Amino acid sequence: MPKLVSAVASLAVLSMLSACGGGNFKADLDASKQKKAKIALVSLTVSDFGRSLQFGNAAGVGELITKKMDEMTAVTEATLGSAWTVVPSASVVASEGYTKLAKGEAKDNMFTASNMKLFSAERGDLVKTRLDPQTAKDLCAALGVELVAVIYSEWTTVTGGFVPTTKAYAKTVVSIWDNQGRQLFKDRKDVEGSKTLGAFGRAQVDENSLDVWVGAYKTGLDKMMSSM
Repeated sequence: MPKLVSAVASLAVLSMLSACGGGNFKADLDASKQKKAKIALVSLTVSDFGRSLQFGNAAGVGELITKKMDEMTAVTEATLGSAWTVVPSASVVASEGYTKLAKGEAKDNMFTASNMKLFSAERGDLVKTRLDPQTAKDLCAALGVELVAVIYSEWTTVTGGFVPTTKAYAKTVVSIWDNQGRQLFKDRKDVEGSKTLGAFGRAQVDENSLDVWVGAYKTGLDKMMSSM
């Protein structure tokens, strides 16, 4: 019986410590926004999961998404800029330290902005926006910032049941890491696009319709920013 009581007590202490840690991270995140700390967007990846955007469309969807990535970066930096001081991506990707810390480049239906790298060797870590704490520290030091942002957005489609219309769907994960290697924030938002783009699982994908996925991404990003 004493062992059981001890185990329960230990779990209670761990729960309290976990809660306190989460509270402290929230306080640190709020403090960083209050002083407009420097932040760098170090990784923004879009995935055409299962090639769902390519289904029923002519070749070249990947090239169209790639063309949207610089716009996506601008949208993201403007959103982050509402809370922090953003180091422009042009300066980030030009940093020798940034390039040396990279663990790969986008491939297999994944897309990034010009010269942007990946910092997760495994796909699972990329999807979860997970960084090695030391990598987070090193990125902050190399870029002269207090925070770095890592974002993954999975683009697919969703089709209704009774009325089988097909719409854009963006599942977006955001993490904010600090110069101590701590993940101060992580959240995910799944957002359906505002327009019908097709039916029976096939969506018309072109330069204009991709704006619907960008819009769904932006809506999810805005929701996460407001919940920080």
